[in-house]
Amino acid sequence: RAPLHATATGKAVLAFGDPVLTHDLLSGSLEAFTPRTLVSPADLARDLGETRARGYSVEWEEFALGYASMGAPLVGLGGRIMGAVAVTTSVDELDVARTSEALLATTRQISERLGGSGVRPASSRAMA
Repeated sequence: RAPLHATATGKAVLAFGDPVLTHDLLSGSLEAFTPRTLVSPADLARDLGETRARGYSVEWEEFALGYASMGAPLVGLGGRIMGAVAVTTSVDELDVARTSEALLATTRQISERLGGSGVRPASSRAMA
């Protein structure tokens, strides 16, 4: 089982899902998997806030050295988080700008099929 605090899917679930789960995780100790893993609750909370603002999570070598991931939540009926979708590749290959557009479009389509609407970044919500 992959840790929520060190993976893109986990961070997407923590940022958009049950606040009790997030609070409980931030209240405990966070295991380091690499030197880049966020183990400070304050650092992780800040990262989750950034994730909520842009609509997707990013992790750079936090779970495995040499790999980076981006994740976005799947939103079902009533806004319930059903899971997340991630893209994982080598740190040299991840193009955040290009991948974020495709990731958000894909998770929005899946969310709509689940009866939800998907997550829009805060910047696009402000313009709507």
